[in-house]
Amino acid sequence: MSLALTAISGALLFAVAPMHAAASDVELGPRIERENEVQAARAAPRPALDIPPLRLAVPVLDPGLPENRAVWEERGIWPELRRAESVRCAQLIADAIRGLGHFESVIVAPDTSVSADLYLLGEIAASNGEDLKIGYRLLDATGKTWIQKKTARHRVPLGWHENNTDRQADPFDAVYAAIARDVEKSLTAQARRHASTVKQNAKRIARGKSPRMSDLEKVTLTRDLVLAGYFAPDRYGDALKQSGGRMKIQYVPYTGDEDWSRIQSVSARDDAFGSHLSGEYAAFAEKMQGSYALWQQDSFPYAREQRILKERATAQGVLGALAAVATVAAVADGDVGTLPTVAAGVASTALIVSAFRTNNRRKDQVRQLNELGRSLQAELAPSVVEMRESTVTLRGTAREQFQQWRSLLRDLYANDAEDFEAVTVAEADAGVEI
Repeated sequence: MSLALTAISGALLFAVAPMHAAASDVELGPRIERENEVQAARAAPRPALDIPPLRLAVPVLDPGLPENRAVWEERGIWPELRRAESVRCAQLIADAIRGLGHFESVIVAPDTSVSADLYLLGEIAASNGEDLKIGYRLLDATGKTWIQKKTARHRVPLGWHENNTDRQADPFDAVYAAIARDVEKSLTAQARRHASTVKQNAKRIARGKSPRMSDLEKVTLTRDLVLAGYFAPDRYGDALKQSGGRMKIQYVPYTGDEDWSRIQSVSARDDAFGSHLSGEYAAFAEKMQGSYALWQQDSFPYAREQRILKERATAQGVLGALAAVATVAAVADGDVGTLPTVAAGVASTALIVSAFRTNNRRKDQVRQLNELGRSLQAELAPSVVEMRESTVTLRGTAREQFQQWRSLLRDLYANDAEDFEAVTVAEADAGVEI
């Protein structure tokens, strides 16, 4: 090989490499063995953290739909599918975090109005069958940011679907596992600070001084005080002060009286309804699993081919060496000579979606995904609230039912008319109590 050709080849490799691995705090790259690492990490025992009981909420993800509807098709975004994905991805993130075993409960919620100690907020930045990118951040009940906005991403390796015909794993498990590990890392750091405060408090008490609250204890108390201020504003409304987007504790209320006991009872019922809605989301994600798995499998080759063509076109524009760049890109993906050249035209992103939606063999799956995506903006199954002497049916979307539920609880609390332990909730056609 001549010196000139060697230099060109080196330049081509340098130009193509960044397209396969952009700078990120999350490890990138299509590796089959990564799926095994994810499964091993899930199975590995994790050390228990000595922390207060914590509840984490994963609100349904922002689907990442541009405000301008005209660009949806141009960008290959199937809106019904993306809305359905926003629930499914939230559910899989919650499953991954729940699997860590560090939280008392992990729920999927309509929004951040649900009561929780921590909130994992996410947005689908890209999803096409080959690549998934989810932006996320972690906040606590005080409004403090634990994790600044980051992006978890993963590219499905060639052959993944053929090697996982039993579908015991999801092709993007690495994304959900990465987010869960990041949450665990942040929680572990907070656990160390909590342990340090507990140790210092023991010394303070020995010297006759009052103990100090750890940051985690402030979070859990803030969560309680937010609810207390909502249900009993006259009694607890001044216990918190909002300043600069943060909630600050003004005083610690007496927790040994009947008022606080009632707040704890209503809080337990509120948590139960949040768990009820989370179960609805889990059922939704399960219902779409079969159709969605086919979408992932069918769209993968289109998305992969489009990416390779774009990489060729980009490299051609930079170096003007189409043949060499095409060879490098194809070799990198193990598919030399099987793809059309850039001169034939780079495939539109919309082809990925249209290929699935116009496939006669996928009519039932397309119909189901469309219906599921639309149902998120329609009605959830009605929820029946049963009390000692009456029954109330909640209707509408998950968010609307939650608002109705909170209003009902507040009225009951204000009128001092109900033993909250007697309040149960079930689907209209089910007899399962919570």
